[in-house]
Amino acid sequence: MRGPLPFDEFASDGCTKSPEMVRGEDGGMVSVSLACVFHDCAYSIGKSESHRRQTDLDFVANMLILQAQWPVAWSYYRAVRVLGAFSRGRVSHRACE
Repeated sequence: MRGPLPFDEFASDGCTKSPEMVRGEDGGMVSVSLACVFHDCAYSIGKSESHRRQTDLDFVANMLILQAQWPVAWSYYRAVRVLGAFSRGRVSHRACE
């Protein structure tokens, strides 16, 4: 997985109102919850737009690593590009290493 590693006690809401089980490359369902946790973790420590951009690119890469279909990964990526600006930096403690 790409991005900072969450601590064991890191609190994430997963994929924030989006399905965590999505259509996989083989046509079955795959979990992308780990990609969402890594994404939340990276957002908790980043403040700049360049950090956010890289975090979102890592997110789509992680979804593909987890075998999500490209159109699914792309739609999640577009959602975090639009909506992620409103949530970045809301976690007040350092949650990643």
